[in-house]
Amino acid sequence: MKFNPRINPRKALFFPSILGAILLSGVASTYGENVVQAIPLAEKPAVISQVNEPPLQGYWQIDINVTAQTTSGSKSNYEIIAYFEQTGSEFSGQFFRTNNNACRETEISGSIEGDKVEWTVFYTGSCCGGARMKFEGVMVSPDRIEGKLSPVGNTPPNCTLWWADVVITRANYYWR
Repeated sequence: MKFNPRINPRKALFFPSILGAILLSGVASTYGENVVQAIPLAEKPAVISQVNEPPLQGYWQIDINVTAQTTSGSKSNYEIIAYFEQTGSEFSGQFFRTNNNACRETEISGSIEGDKVEWTVFYTGSCCGGARMKFEGVMVSPDRIEGKLSPVGNTPPNCTLWWADVVITRANYYWR
C-alpha cells in the first residue's frame, strides 16, 4: 500500500472518532439513565478506628489534686482508674482501681455534650456509702479531660470527700 500524501493522517482519525461521538451521544440521550447507572462507582473502603467509638468508652486515669476536704486532716492526692461505657451522650461507669484509701465501690452516671463532661459518683459500699461527688469538666483533646470535683449533699460520718482539680487521661489499661 502506497502512502497518499494528500490524506493527512490526523484528519483520517478525526472522521471515525466524530462518528463514535455521535453514536455515543445517541445512546446516552436514549438510555442516559441506564448507561450512567450501569457504571459502578468506586467505593471508599471502610476505616475502622477509635474515631468511631464513643469518646468516653474505655478506661481512664483520674488524677485528683485535692484543694480542700470535708474533714480536717492531712490531704492526699489520688490516682483512680475508672471504666466508662457510653451510649449516645449518656455514660455510666465505676472506679476500677483506687489508691490512698479512696473508696472503690462506686456507680458513675454522666453525660457528654460537645466538649462538656459531667458526672456524679455515687458511693455504694461500706466506705462512704450514700455519699455523692460531682465532676464538671471539659474534654480538651480526645485523650484528656480537665475539671473540678466537689461533694454533693451531706457527707456521711467517717467519710472524707474533696474539692479537687482533676486531670483525666485515657488509660491503656486492660483487665484480665
